[in-house]
Amino acid sequence: MNFKNEELETLKLLGLTIRQAEVYITMVHMGTSKITTIARNAQIERSEVFRVMPTLQELGLVKKILTNPITYEALTIPEGITALLEQANEEHEAIKVRAHQLVQLHKERVLEKREQEEPKYFLVYGQKAEDRELVETLKKVENTIDCIVKWNRLLKVLDQYFELFEKALKRGVTFRLLTDIPKHRKVPKNIQTLKKKGALEIRRLSATPPTILALVDGKNSEIVTYDSVNSEIVTSLWSTNRNFVTIMRDYFNIKWKLAAQQIENEKIGEIGSLLELKETYRLRK
Repeated sequence: MNFKNEELETLKLLGLTIRQAEVYITMVHMGTSKITTIARNAQIERSEVFRVMPTLQELGLVKKILTNPITYEALTIPEGITALLEQANEEHEAIKVRAHQLVQLHKERVLEKREQEEPKYFLVYGQKAEDRELVETLKKVENTIDCIVKWNRLLKVLDQYFELFEKALKRGVTFRLLTDIPKHRKVPKNIQTLKKKGALEIRRLSATPPTILALVDGKNSEIVTYDSVNSEIVTSLWSTNRNFVTIMRDYFNIKWKLAAQQIENEKIGEIGSLLELKETYRLRK
């Protein structure tokens, strides 16, 4: 590619047509000139030069000089490139605004459609299907996930889908997890890492939960049943029914508060034990 072709291709990338670029480049190399002279040097019909000149003026690449006869002067290449880049940035910003408006309109329409739809219940069968639902949930959740889950299941899920949990936390999703974490068990490293990424809180249940219960954004609820022999998921019931979701949410909040009370009671118990040991030690002395 020779230098002139490279100039033309670059200007084309910046938004000019080939004809506009040819006229502009010719004018840059000629200096102040009449239309007839520009057309002759560019080897372009005079009418074509007249046709593209207003656009070059609007873009700020060419100035019209009120002489007799009328002449035209082009910006230097560095000045012209700067002007075209500024124009491209303005157009890009305008496109971004339009695109954002379109996305918002689509979201509003989807939300409106969902609100008009009848509440649904649907079953998911088997471990693999449930795992797929979990992946989609972690990708789409916007605000909150509240979950009651077995400790072993939680460890497996966090290990398997760590990056999805991390991304959800980074975009502001809040996780509240209730699980039968063994007492005085050291918090695993992956959980410590996730807690540093965002709002993830885990509270301990005194007994192993018989099922998984999950609430997503306060709109969807899930109950999962296990095969007691191999601990594999058998089925899960998902629902968008408002009444069902409300019942599950209230149940979770009760369990969440009870877990907090349990933590306080355990702390009080530990303090009491320490005081008893201290008193015993004092009396022995």
